[in-house]
Amino acid sequence: MSNRTADRIRQDLENRGVPEPSSTELSNQLARKAKSLDAEAYEGFLAGAALTFALHRKGANELKKSAQDLMEIQRLMGNFTNELRKLDEAIEILSAYVVRMRTQSDPKGQTLH
Repeated sequence: MSNRTADRIRQDLENRGVPEPSSTELSNQLARKAKSLDAEAYEGFLAGAALTFALHRKGANELKKSAQDLMEIQRLMGNFTNELRKLDEAIEILSAYVVRMRTQSDPKGQTLH
């Protein structure tokens, strides 16, 4: 009897948009409780379960999108860090060049303008 009840609940949940394997898990867990419900309470029960699943799926999708956004930000920050490192190296080279030019062109310590 509970297998038929679980099958009926599974089918009703799938009709309301709850996909496999979630519908099977839910129907097996809820089959015992559904026996004592009248038709109106059963419909409310199914609507609540389907709504809960839809909200859970929406939250999971948003979490996945946030994780993807975070990975993209990390990638961009890594690229930015590499570019700053290159810029720092270029400034060090230019600084060394300026020091060398100043030393070569001003042997007596005079400032050139």
